[in-house]
Amino acid sequence: SWGDQGAAFVPKAKQVLAQAEKTASDAHAINFDARGTAEALNVCQGSFTLIGASDAVALCPFCASKYLASYKGKLCETCQLSEIGANTLGIQLRPL
Repeated sequence: SWGDQGAAFVPKAKQVLAQAEKTASDAHAINFDARGTAEALNVCQGSFTLIGASDAVALCPFCASKYLASYKGKLCETCQLSEIGANTLGIQLRPL
């Protein structure tokens, strides 16, 4: 339906698709000590880097994801709902 002009794009599109399928991966490189304890494993959800014990941390007030302090004020990557490091009241449950 694209005629002669479309026929020129088909081989290139097939080549791009083959390359994408060949190198496709959802892997992320995470820098952490595999021998460490689970409690010591704090990974920044924005950069996927290890958060040290003395590093400043900012939390998402909605889902409690941990971030390095440099991510404060940005949109949470995990829930996409809240500002990282924002001070909020949270859910206030009161009897009627």
